[in-house]
Amino acid sequence: MPTDSIVATAAASAALFAAADEAIFGPSRPLRRLQEATAPEPVPTEPSSAPLPSIHGDVPTLPYFGSLLNDLESPGGLYAAASAVARTVGTHKELIMMATGPDKTSVQMTNNSLVSLGRLGLRPHVMLLADQWTTCENMLRAKHCYWSSRMLRAQPSDSLLNRQFWKGWRFPFYYLKKKYMFELVRLGFAVLQVDTDTVWMHDPFAMLRLMTRSSLIAMRDVGLANAGIVYARPGV
Repeated sequence: MPTDSIVATAAASAALFAAADEAIFGPSRPLRRLQEATAPEPVPTEPSSAPLPSIHGDVPTLPYFGSLLNDLESPGGLYAAASAVARTVGTHKELIMMATGPDKTSVQMTNNSLVSLGRLGLRPHVMLLADQWTTCENMLRAKHCYWSSRMLRAQPSDSLLNRQFWKGWRFPFYYLKKKYMFELVRLGFAVLQVDTDTVWMHDPFAMLRLMTRSSLIAMRDVGLANAGIVYARPGV
């Protein structure tokens, strides 16, 4: 190969490697110094107070907790969620907790219950627990909607109980609802956990506050405690 061809090839290779090096590591040190010396001073700007546009239009944007959006298991997520909805009456910090799944029937039933709660002025005090974040996004009526990364996604064991009851989204909620009720009471909240197939005619908290000798109240069902409606508050 002629000498001038070798020199041209070497120069082209050097230029190629220099371009690749600059693309990966930035410009060379002398060039960086020149760019820094001649770069104009940045113009300070005031931070904008305007809210970011919401993908849901007029629907209020949901709050963000930790690295996982509205995950009650994120650090401080449960307390922040409860504080956002709780109503303070005297020494009581009251809230309603409901849980729903992603199917159309469950969503419609939940929205119906939320409408009846709205007529009583209780809608802002509902903490809604969904099976996953996408369910919260699809339920446009649910401003305070949360999910939990602790929820089991697969049947934990092949027991007789799981064979009978591990169907759909409801069974994994049984443990979560009681766990979060316990944690919320420990944090000082009075929690009314209610199934979504409930029509609200009156504000029940006025009556519950009068039951001063009880810190745990459940609906009676054929001699047993029905977990569909449970009220728990810090010890009295």
